[in-house]
Amino acid sequence: QVTIATSEQKRGGDLVVKSAENINGIARENLIAVDETARSSEELVSAAKALMAEVENFKV
Repeated sequence: QVTIATSEQKRGGDLVVKSAENINGIARENLIAVDETARSSEELVSAAKALMAEVENFKV
């Protein structure tokens, strides 16, 4: 029974490690996505400012 219990504990530990690795991978992917979103937002703000500057040249 000790051997069975030890084997089950090892399998449980292996699952915990695998889950932690999966969570780490997901966190890294999220970080990359957040960085890309931030860059895109900055580009959009720059484009909006440039468009506003052009529109200000027109008189209605």
